Amino acid sequence: MSRRFTKTVLVSFFLLGASACSTDISLSKRDLGLANGAGGPSGSNGTDGRTEPESPGVDGTTGPTGPVGDNGSNGSGRTGDGGTTGTTGTSGPSGVIGDNGSNGTGGIGQDGRDGRDGRDGRDGCGIRPITVAYPARPWTADEAATVGPLPYINSASRRLPLLQIGQSTRYVDGTRYVKDSQVSFAFDVMGLPPRAAIVGVNHAKLRLNVIKLSRDRFTFTELLCLVGETKLCSGDIFTASNWLAHVNPTFFPEAGPFNSTFNQHYMTREVGTLGRDKIYAAEIMLDIETEFLHGAPVTNALDIVYGAVSPTARLAKNTLKFVVADDTYVSDGAILLGLEEDTCKTAELGRSQGR
Repeated sequence: MSRRFTKTVLVSFFLLGASACSTDISLSKRDLGLANGAGGPSGSNGTDGRTEPESPGVDGTTGPTGPVGDNGSNGSGRTGDGGTTGTTGTSGPSGVIGDNGSNGTGGIGQDGRDGRDGRDGRDGCGIRPITVAYPARPWTADEAATVGPLPYINSASRRLPLLQIGQSTRYVDGTRYVKDSQVSFAFDVMGLPPRAAIVGVNHAKLRLNVIKLSRDRFTFTELLCLVGETKLCSGDIFTASNWLAHVNPTFFPEAGPFNSTFNQHYMTREVGTLGRDKIYAAEIMLDIETEFLHGAPVTNALDIVYGAVSPTARLAKNTLKFVVADDTYVSDGAILLGLEEDTCKTAELGRSQGR
């Protein structure tokens, strides 16, 4: 039965059902006059579609090799963990290089001294370098009157005047020089922390610019002396018989001289001639401890710098007075100090003294 006929019967069935819902309806196609004609022969099955064999895809060609990338720049090495300066112990012993941080930058403290005794960073104290220069100045009238005995004295036949630094007895062809005199000068060392807080002396030097003109055979009779309460000399005293009367017996032999370093620094430096005189000139740089004090009973430069000041007190001022004799012109000079202060110790001393 065709699909069209079926739909018609169903519609009719529902229409009839509206009037007689309870009647059993059994009508055949024949009764309805709707019988189909004899069906035609069944059509033969269609031929199955031919399956085409799968053909493999053509491989794609290999693309050109890409250019080699630029080498990456070297990466900055990172300080190893723990290699940075340790907290409160910056560069102290065993803290120069942090754990697992070998070669880490910043692991070494200033001059390798930070963190001494593990105190660096505590209350902001530590090791502090001190570099100062104290220029030479003339003596005051009071200093000249109260200084005490000098290396040389006047005699009945000759006076040896006392000059100030920068003064000369003669001036020839632009050159100043001194003859048969003692040249005085002083250094005011001041403003230093207590000696007990000084943990290192990098340098302690005496610088002088000097000139000597000489034609006699006693060229090396030049002398540099610390005068006052402490008397110390470097150089050579008079040896000629007609000059021995000028050697002050109340000054020598207590003051030495203990070495000839002063002479050796410049009396071998002949720089020219003036008439028949030889000119010796130099900027002398004497190490106070190893040269000026060599062989002397005082061996520590700080003994000279601090004098009789208490080691627990700050140095307000200590005046060091010197004399050079007898044919040396001194144009200028200075005391140069390079010290290391433990500021933790300075603070501790200040607290103990109520400062």
